[in-house]
Amino acid sequence: MKKIIILCTFFILTTFFVFAEESYKCEQLWVNFTLLKDNNCSIDDQLRSAIFMSNRNYIQDNSKNPENYRVWDNITRKEVMKIISNVAQLRTKSTCNSFYIDVIDDWWCKYIESALDAWYIVKTETFRPNDNITSAEVLKLVFKARKIEKKYSTNNWQKDYVDTAFDLWLITSKQFDYNSNAKRWWIFYVISKSFPEFDSKEILVP
Repeated sequence: MKKIIILCTFFILTTFFVFAEESYKCEQLWVNFTLLKDNNCSIDDQLRSAIFMSNRNYIQDNSKNPENYRVWDNITRKEVMKIISNVAQLRTKSTCNSFYIDVIDDWWCKYIESALDAWYIVKTETFRPNDNITSAEVLKLVFKARKIEKKYSTNNWQKDYVDTAFDLWLITSKQFDYNSNAKRWWIFYVISKSFPEFDSKEILVP
């Protein structure tokens, strides 16, 4: 009996250390997506969605240096406008009309004004391009870019988009702070989930 216990303990410890070593190896290889695939390391949905987005030219391709996707960082309103414009294939202008007093003629102006022309956003005095965007605001913009109809129309627009996204399997939970800052992976993931191909678990590596 004592031998069996010792053997079982040895097996458990060996399995643990092998798993830990594999996890550490995968963590180190995370800086290169190709190495991850070659070493049979699992790829979480945050990284998968970033790769999926870059394969479609919606965001810059950082598949060889995935840490540059910065999936756990917040994302600004102007960055989101560029992604949304790319996803919706909006026609961008060559000049900026400065409809918002805080939107200068810079790289992001054309994306903001294209979204305004498409009625994705509304005209107000300011746009706050450098502010973070909320999770609920991201959902609303994704719905517009992907032409997804909202299923609910109550006096709580945030809940309407969240409930619809949950019903459509774009998100896995309705229990979160609608006004929390959206992480970069959030917009990557929600957009990716709106494409049936994303759930095939197949990601093309350049």
